[in-house]
Amino acid sequence: MASGDRPWSPGRLALTTPLAPLVAGLPGAVPLTDEERAAQERADRLIAAFAGIHGDGLGVAFVRGVGEEEAIARLGADPARFPPLDPERDPGPYGTGPGGFDPADTGAALRHIGITGVDGGCVLIQPFGFRPADEAVLGPLSAGTRACALFFNPKGSVHVSTAEDGTVHRDELYGPTAESPSGQWLYRHWQHTGERDAYYARRLAFACARAGLWLGEGRAVSGPPRRWVELLG
Repeated sequence: MASGDRPWSPGRLALTTPLAPLVAGLPGAVPLTDEERAAQERADRLIAAFAGIHGDGLGVAFVRGVGEEEAIARLGADPARFPPLDPERDPGPYGTGPGGFDPADTGAALRHIGITGVDGGCVLIQPFGFRPADEAVLGPLSAGTRACALFFNPKGSVHVSTAEDGTVHRDELYGPTAESPSGQWLYRHWQHTGERDAYYARRLAFACARAGLWLGEGRAVSGPPRRWVELLG
Protein backbone atom coordinates (compact mmCIF):
# COMPACT_ATOMS: atom_id res chain seq x y z
CA MET A 1 0.00 0.00 0.00
CA ALA A 2 1.28 3.44 -0.90
CA SER A 3 -1.25 5.45 1.06
CA GLY A 4 -4.26 5.19 3.40
CA ASP A 5 -6.60 4.85 0.43
CA ARG A 6 -5.99 1.22 -0.54
CA PRO A 7 -5.99 -2.10 1.33
CA TRP A 8 -2.80 -3.39 2.90
CA SER A 9 -1.73 -7.00 2.57
CA PRO A 10 -1.71 -9.04 5.82
CA GLY A 11 2.09 -8.89 5.83
CA ARG A 12 2.14 -5.11 5.47
CA LEU A 13 -0.45 -4.76 8.23
CA ALA A 14 1.69 -6.95 10.49
CA LEU A 15 4.58 -4.52 10.04
CA THR A 16 2.54 -1.93 11.98
CA THR A 17 2.04 -4.25 14.97
CA PRO A 18 4.24 -5.97 17.58
CA LEU A 19 4.47 -8.87 15.08
CA ALA A 20 6.72 -6.77 12.84
CA PRO A 21 10.00 -8.51 13.86
CA LEU A 22 8.49 -11.87 12.89
CA VAL A 23 7.61 -10.83 9.34
CA ALA A 24 10.10 -8.11 8.44
CA GLY A 25 12.77 -10.60 7.39
CA LEU A 26 10.58 -13.01 5.45
CA PRO A 27 11.31 -13.51 1.73
CA GLY A 28 9.54 -10.86 -0.33
CA ALA A 29 8.75 -8.63 2.64
CA VAL A 30 8.71 -4.98 1.60
CA PRO A 31 9.57 -2.52 4.38
CA LEU A 32 7.22 0.35 5.09
CA THR A 33 8.33 3.61 3.52
CA ASP A 34 9.13 6.58 5.72
CA GLU A 35 5.92 8.21 4.48
CA GLU A 36 3.81 5.16 5.35
CA ARG A 37 5.36 4.80 8.77
CA ALA A 38 4.86 8.50 9.55
CA ALA A 39 1.20 8.34 8.46
CA GLN A 40 0.59 5.29 10.65
CA GLU A 41 2.30 6.87 13.64
CA ARG A 42 0.21 10.01 13.26
CA ALA A 43 -2.97 7.94 13.06
CA ASP A 44 -1.94 5.98 16.16
CA ARG A 45 -1.39 9.21 18.11
CA LEU A 46 -4.92 10.30 17.23
CA ILE A 47 -6.32 6.90 18.23
CA ALA A 48 -4.52 7.23 21.57
CA ALA A 49 -6.19 10.62 22.14
CA PHE A 50 -9.57 8.87 22.31
CA ALA A 51 -8.46 5.90 24.41
CA GLY A 52 -10.90 4.89 27.13
CA ILE A 53 -14.01 6.49 25.60
CA HIS A 54 -16.99 4.13 25.59
CA GLY A 55 -19.31 4.91 22.72
CA ASP A 56 -22.54 2.90 22.86
CA GLY A 57 -25.31 5.37 21.98
CA LEU A 58 -22.87 8.23 21.44
CA GLY A 59 -23.37 10.77 18.67
CA VAL A 60 -20.38 12.98 17.86
CA ALA A 61 -19.50 15.44 15.11
CA PHE A 62 -16.13 16.97 14.29
CA VAL A 63 -16.32 20.30 12.44
CA ARG A 64 -13.32 22.07 10.97
CA GLY A 65 -12.96 25.85 11.03
CA VAL A 66 -16.11 26.64 13.04
CA GLY A 67 -15.89 27.86 16.64
CA GLU A 68 -18.42 27.47 19.45
CA GLU A 69 -20.36 30.67 18.96
CA GLU A 70 -20.51 30.35 15.20
CA ALA A 71 -21.65 26.74 15.53
CA ILE A 72 -24.49 27.80 17.83
CA ALA A 73 -25.53 30.54 15.41
CA ARG A 74 -25.45 28.10 12.47
CA LEU A 75 -27.84 25.87 14.40
CA GLY A 76 -30.28 28.77 14.60
CA ALA A 77 -29.73 29.66 18.26
CA ASP A 78 -28.48 32.75 20.07
CA PRO A 79 -25.00 32.13 21.57
CA ALA A 80 -25.79 34.57 24.39
CA ARG A 81 -28.52 32.20 25.63
CA PHE A 82 -26.07 29.33 25.98
CA PRO A 83 -22.91 30.60 27.70
CA PRO A 84 -20.01 28.36 28.67
CA LEU A 85 -20.67 26.33 31.81
CA ASP A 86 -18.39 25.56 34.73
CA PRO A 87 -18.95 21.86 35.56
CA GLU A 88 -16.92 22.16 38.77
CA ARG A 89 -18.98 25.04 40.14
CA ASP A 90 -22.40 24.13 38.69
CA PRO A 91 -22.13 20.53 37.56
CA GLY A 92 -25.76 19.53 37.10
CA PRO A 93 -26.24 16.14 35.41
CA TYR A 94 -23.41 15.66 32.91
CA GLY A 95 -22.36 19.30 33.20
CA THR A 96 -25.74 20.72 32.17
CA GLY A 97 -25.54 23.45 34.81
CA PRO A 98 -28.13 24.69 37.31
CA GLY A 99 -31.65 23.91 36.18
CA GLY A 100 -30.26 21.88 33.31
CA PHE A 101 -32.06 19.09 31.51
CA ASP A 102 -31.85 15.46 32.56
CA PRO A 103 -29.71 13.48 30.07
CA ALA A 104 -31.58 10.32 31.13
CA ASP A 105 -34.80 11.84 29.76
CA THR A 106 -34.75 10.68 26.14
CA GLY A 107 -36.88 13.52 24.82
CA ALA A 108 -34.86 16.21 26.59
CA ALA A 109 -31.55 14.59 25.66
CA LEU A 110 -32.38 14.64 21.95
CA ARG A 111 -33.30 18.33 22.12
CA HIS A 112 -29.87 19.29 23.47
CA ILE A 113 -26.44 19.06 21.95
CA GLY A 114 -23.08 19.70 23.58
CA ILE A 115 -20.52 21.95 21.86
CA THR A 116 -16.85 22.36 22.71
CA GLY A 117 -14.37 24.50 20.80
CA VAL A 118 -11.08 22.82 19.96
CA ASP A 119 -7.96 23.83 18.07
CA GLY A 120 -9.10 24.29 14.47
CA GLY A 121 -12.85 23.88 14.97
CA CYS A 122 -15.38 22.36 17.35
CA VAL A 123 -16.83 19.05 18.53
CA LEU A 124 -20.53 18.32 19.07
CA ILE A 125 -21.81 15.45 21.21
CA GLN A 126 -24.96 13.75 22.42
CA PRO A 127 -24.08 11.04 24.97
CA PHE A 128 -27.22 9.13 23.95
CA GLY A 129 -28.36 10.53 20.63
CA PHE A 130 -27.93 10.52 16.88
CA ARG A 131 -28.48 14.17 16.06
CA PRO A 132 -24.82 15.23 15.66
CA ALA A 133 -24.79 12.93 12.61
CA ASP A 134 -28.13 14.22 11.32
CA GLU A 135 -28.32 16.21 8.09
CA ALA A 136 -30.25 19.02 9.80
CA VAL A 137 -27.23 19.60 12.07
CA LEU A 138 -24.31 18.79 9.77
CA GLY A 139 -25.69 20.65 6.76
CA PRO A 140 -25.49 24.19 8.18
CA LEU A 141 -22.37 23.41 10.23
CA SER A 142 -20.42 22.30 7.15
CA ALA A 143 -21.23 25.33 4.98
CA GLY A 144 -17.90 26.42 3.51
CA THR A 145 -16.01 23.71 5.37
CA ARG A 146 -15.93 19.98 6.18
CA ALA A 147 -17.35 17.86 8.98
CA CYS A 148 -17.63 14.20 9.88
CA ALA A 149 -19.97 12.62 12.41
CA LEU A 150 -20.57 9.20 13.93
CA PHE A 151 -23.49 7.60 15.72
CA PHE A 152 -22.65 4.42 17.62
CA ASN A 153 -26.01 2.68 17.39
CA PRO A 154 -26.48 0.53 20.52
CA LYS A 155 -27.90 -2.18 18.21
CA GLY A 156 -24.40 -2.65 16.84
CA SER A 157 -23.88 -0.59 13.69
CA VAL A 158 -21.88 2.62 13.31
CA HIS A 159 -23.41 5.35 11.17
CA VAL A 160 -21.04 7.85 9.56
CA SER A 161 -22.04 11.17 8.01
CA THR A 162 -19.50 13.13 6.00
CA ALA A 163 -20.43 16.69 5.08
CA GLU A 164 -18.79 19.25 2.85
CA ASP A 165 -20.14 22.72 2.09
CA GLY A 166 -23.64 21.78 3.22
CA THR A 167 -23.89 18.47 1.39
CA VAL A 168 -24.17 15.42 3.64
CA HIS A 169 -23.41 11.83 2.67
CA ARG A 170 -24.59 9.15 5.09
CA ASP A 171 -23.46 5.53 5.28
CA GLU A 172 -22.72 2.71 7.69
CA LEU A 173 -19.12 2.22 8.70
CA TYR A 174 -18.09 -1.30 7.76
CA GLY A 175 -14.81 -2.79 6.87
CA PRO A 176 -12.38 -1.92 5.94
CA THR A 177 -12.78 -3.29 2.43
CA ALA A 178 -11.40 -2.21 -0.94
CA GLU A 179 -14.39 0.16 -1.19
CA SER A 180 -14.08 1.62 2.30
CA PRO A 181 -13.64 5.37 2.84
CA SER A 182 -10.11 6.70 2.65
CA GLY A 183 -8.10 6.15 5.79
CA GLN A 184 -9.91 3.23 7.41
CA TRP A 185 -6.82 1.07 7.01
CA LEU A 186 -4.63 3.59 8.76
CA TYR A 187 -7.08 3.82 11.63
CA ARG A 188 -6.93 0.07 12.29
CA HIS A 189 -10.58 -0.81 11.69
CA TRP A 190 -9.22 -4.20 10.70
CA GLN A 191 -7.58 -4.77 14.08
CA HIS A 192 -9.54 -6.54 16.82
CA THR A 193 -6.93 -6.58 19.58
CA GLY A 194 -6.87 -4.32 22.60
CA GLU A 195 -9.58 -3.27 25.02
CA ARG A 196 -13.20 -2.98 23.90
CA ASP A 197 -12.92 0.80 24.01
CA ALA A 198 -10.19 0.63 21.35
CA TYR A 199 -13.01 -0.10 18.90
CA TYR A 200 -14.51 3.33 19.61
CA ALA A 201 -11.15 5.13 19.71
CA ARG A 202 -10.20 3.90 16.23
CA ARG A 203 -13.46 5.07 14.71
CA LEU A 204 -13.45 8.40 16.53
CA ALA A 205 -9.91 9.03 15.30
CA PHE A 206 -10.95 8.19 11.73
CA ALA A 207 -13.88 10.64 11.85
CA CYS A 208 -11.76 13.36 13.47
CA ALA A 209 -9.11 13.06 10.77
CA ARG A 210 -11.73 12.90 8.02
CA ALA A 211 -13.02 16.27 9.18
CA GLY A 212 -9.48 17.67 9.13
CA LEU A 213 -9.02 18.02 12.90
CA TRP A 214 -6.08 16.72 14.98
CA LEU A 215 -6.78 16.56 18.71
CA GLY A 216 -4.22 15.80 21.39
CA GLU A 217 -6.79 14.44 23.85
CA GLY A 218 -10.43 13.34 23.79
CA ARG A 219 -12.01 15.52 26.47
CA ALA A 220 -14.26 17.26 23.95
CA VAL A 221 -15.83 13.85 23.23
CA SER A 222 -15.79 12.30 26.70
CA GLY A 223 -17.37 15.48 28.09
CA PRO A 224 -18.86 17.30 29.72
CA PRO A 225 -18.98 19.87 26.90
CA ARG A 226 -18.33 23.58 27.38
CA ARG A 227 -21.85 24.50 26.28
CA TRP A 228 -25.22 22.82 26.02
CA VAL A 229 -27.49 24.16 23.29
CA GLU A 230 -31.20 23.48 22.84
CA LEU A 231 -31.89 22.61 19.22
CA LEU A 232 -34.83 24.00 17.31
CA GLY A 233 -37.36 21.52 15.96
